[in-house]
Amino acid sequence: MDHDAADAASNDDIRASFGVSEANLRRAQPADAAALALLGGATFLESYARDHPGDALIRHVQAQHSPAFYAQMLADPACATWVLETDLGAPVGYALLTKPDLGCETGADDLELKRLYLLRGWQAGGWGRRLLAAVEAEAATRGAGRLLLCVSADNATAQRFYWRHGYDDVGRQHMFGMGGRAYHGLIWAKRLGGDPETPPAILTRSVAPEPAGQWPRRWA
Repeated sequence: MDHDAADAASNDDIRASFGVSEANLRRAQPADAAALALLGGATFLESYARDHPGDALIRHVQAQHSPAFYAQMLADPACATWVLETDLGAPVGYALLTKPDLGCETGADDLELKRLYLLRGWQAGGWGRRLLAAVEAEAATRGAGRLLLCVSADNATAQRFYWRHGYDDVGRQHMFGMGGRAYHGLIWAKRLGGDPETPPAILTRSVAPEPAGQWPRRWA
């Protein structure tokens, strides 16, 4: 059994142990700010506690995953937020669509997938795909020609997920600091309509063509 299959089986066991096999996806409302703050903090810690300094990580969560932050996002008509809940009403995943804020030049018809996170027990079950599809549909409805996102340079699992759904590295880096350390994010993009865009040959590594349908060897 490969790692993806093993993870999926493990997550199925987690869901079964809680008696929950389904989840419901809906647009978030202002009353969801507190729940999103808890979920955002939990998923961020789950994703980054392994390699980020603890004090800095906690400060980041307190600032960027506070109820006030999500209340502001939910009140902004330029943003759209989705929440995934169990049948019992517990939040287990969310996604956030915003205007681009990636520290680089972007197009007038670009939007950004700012966040897409799931608790570990609900990963590898198709819920990430549903969240992503909802974001892409809303972005297209808003007239976006391209959807951007930033994925950690160290997160091969997330890179594989986005690559399988039509995203690719556009050759730009987004750098950020936490606790006195520098971290690298890769800016990826997907055209939502029309002809595929040729990624600009700027920064970072070589982006050599790969055989269709195969995960790029450079990230294997």
